[in-house]
Amino acid sequence: MPDSICDLTISDYLDALACKSATPGGGSASALIAAQGAALFSMVCEFTQPSDGSLSNIHQICLITQSKLLRLVQEDIDAFNMVMECYADKGSYQYEKAIETAVTVSLNIMREASALADASEYLSKQGNKNLISDVAIGANLLSAGIESAYINVLVNLKTISNDLISRETKEQSRNYLQSSDRLAKIYRFIRDGL
Repeated sequence: MPDSICDLTISDYLDALACKSATPGGGSASALIAAQGAALFSMVCEFTQPSDGSLSNIHQICLITQSKLLRLVQEDIDAFNMVMECYADKGSYQYEKAIETAVTVSLNIMREASALADASEYLSKQGNKNLISDVAIGANLLSAGIESAYINVLVNLKTISNDLISRETKEQSRNYLQSSDRLAKIYRFIRDGL
């Protein structure tokens, strides 16, 4: 297997996801589906004539976000593998830190996908109308990435004993879930208009 999961072909990645191994798993899939949403937004930007100065900036944000989310596919695998290495000693400091890292990776997936909520609104109005379905699908994938990463936040918070980290994580998550709602609303608005 290559050094990074992202070096696999799509078919090999899906085989790895489907096999009897804990990694890659839901966390890396969350990052990957969100990265696909960012890529779709980038494509729409490529086919859109700029009506103002915002398009170039939005396109750059989409490309950067796509790249960050792709890195998070591997980071999630690495974080989960670290949790499994420490699993036998669940009460240890190392285990607690591994869980905190896993939570951080999931929060980062949520944050990066949330960063494109404004882009979804812009592209739904200013994007190439021939690609409006791609805007809807991109928004749906980004929302799904946020919601999916949130499940991993919740499951990992169950084993964190630090109440401050738990409270701060839940507060951050709520903000990202609002972005997910915005993305889902854009998806539904486009869908219902077709």
